[in-house]
Amino acid sequence: MHVVYIMGQDSGGLPHYTAELANAVAKKEDVTVLKPSETTADDVFDDDVETVDAFAPTDISMQNIFELNLNVGKNAKGLLSYRNISKVQELDPDIVHDPTDEFPQVSVFSYLADAYEDQPYVVTKHEVEHGGASPILKVADAVMSLVPDFPKEAAITHSEEQETALQQQDRNIESTEVIPHGVYSFFKDFDYDTPPEENNHVLFFGSLIPPKGVEFLVRAVPQVVDELPDFQLTIAGDGTLSENCQEIADEYSDHVTLRDDFIPNDEVGTLFERTQLVALPYREGWQTGHSGTLSTAFAFGKPVVTSAIGDFPELVEDSGAGRTVEPENPDALATAMVDILTDEDRRESMATASAELGERLSWENIGEQHIDLYYRLLHKGHA
Repeated sequence: MHVVYIMGQDSGGLPHYTAELANAVAKKEDVTVLKPSETTADDVFDDDVETVDAFAPTDISMQNIFELNLNVGKNAKGLLSYRNISKVQELDPDIVHDPTDEFPQVSVFSYLADAYEDQPYVVTKHEVEHGGASPILKVADAVMSLVPDFPKEAAITHSEEQETALQQQDRNIESTEVIPHGVYSFFKDFDYDTPPEENNHVLFFGSLIPPKGVEFLVRAVPQVVDELPDFQLTIAGDGTLSENCQEIADEYSDHVTLRDDFIPNDEVGTLFERTQLVALPYREGWQTGHSGTLSTAFAFGKPVVTSAIGDFPELVEDSGAGRTVEPENPDALATAMVDILTDEDRRESMATASAELGERLSWENIGEQHIDLYYRLLHKGHA
């Protein structure tokens, strides 16, 4: 079986997701990835995966959208380059899969190239329904409403709740499948420094954009420091803090380390190795529960404290891997962090549960589920 993946974004977590999926499936099947010429996952692909630099890069990311920092010329060139999806016809695959959330340029040029005509076309919907009313989300929904909704053989979501939300939409999708988000264990494959775990050290990892809620984490720092004078918070990710948050970070500079740039793949492991707790203080109405940062925390077996939104209560609290708190509540966040950091037995139990999730959600298992779906689609086509 030959599977062609179409990568619709060149930065952030989706290239990593595509690379991990392609690597897992390529252990048993032939895999080709049509990708931008430069991505954040170029050093992640295994030799078994054939990559084709089919698209020009863009700078369309959530961070640049929020900061209104968009290069119109570069993005226009990058978006138009997706006409190279027509290469699918030359590759003659058995399955075509867009694992990057149906970005408009992928759907438009897949439709124009008839990429769905001769073989099953599969999409992965990472975010079906956010539940928020942000202007950015409204604009995104408006844009997607203009995109041709051509027939898809199957759509993959990461939870039953998101599957139900997708089934309630008037979409041209024949079947749906729930396959969990795999853990990002590839970060452990790099040659990185492995410092010892540091007491009372918390890590925030990800872009510094409003949906991530880093401001609530920073506002929790004074309360935590009152109870844990040696508390340390590392904030690692591209972007800038708000003026108010920066003032707090400056006042508590002995406790807050800010690394506001893109973290290379071979340095991520060091950040996770040294922390005792990973914080995901996401705002309500943006995430549905899965997260690249959460997947990385599971890969490193780290306890997690996060907002009680989407699937996080099930993935984090119910699994025993951490604790969820009311979103956008610095006091609740501070209390949870102190409770976990000061209870060694509980923290070790959470770490064990996190590592167990990392095993269950390994890409070996996730890849097998995708392969099973692909063969079912092919068998159905020949029935």
